[in-house]
Amino acid sequence: KLDSDLPSGQLFSAIDLNSGAVITVHRENACLAELYVAQPKLCDLVLSGGSGVPMLSPETMEKDATKMMIRHDDRDNAALGGTSNLVSVEQHTPTNTAGSNGGIFMVTNTVLPTGGTVKNEIGRTVEATLIRQVKTRVVLQTSESTAGGVKSSVNSLLGVWVSAPLDEWQKLVMGTKLIQIVNSIQLEGGQL
Repeated sequence: KLDSDLPSGQLFSAIDLNSGAVITVHRENACLAELYVAQPKLCDLVLSGGSGVPMLSPETMEKDATKMMIRHDDRDNAALGGTSNLVSVEQHTPTNTAGSNGGIFMVTNTVLPTGGTVKNEIGRTVEATLIRQVKTRVVLQTSESTAGGVKSSVNSLLGVWVSAPLDEWQKLVMGTKLIQIVNSIQLEGGQL
């Protein structure tokens, strides 16, 4: 049986009460379907890939990002009834690491109901919503595990999620601060 030495779940969270911006750091154990079937308690997330195709590779990053976004919705937005859509995803190149998978950078928009109603452009009454934009950097980390004399690797995804209402990203002062936070998250040697 495999055991990961890396803690899984939320590692850090902070909120700015003035803007509603939230920064969270999550680590989730990710594995291929074969390992998930064999040991479902070990894996938080099943990622694409297979023999010879690494996780978060250019071939699988869009599918992997969509799965991470759905996991984020289940974890952070389920109680609020929010749904997200993937806006963009790109491969991230690490510094000081040749030939390593640097992870991905993704942007998602989450639509949350506010509980009220508004009239739209054609005069129909519709549910009022709030759009939150989430910018995320995720890196794949691998730890070696030995159980019963069998050596295996356990993959985990370490991600920093920066979320704020869309209008906060567009404000001159707060938007600049949020962008500085996102840009300050650096990948070095497979670490965030």
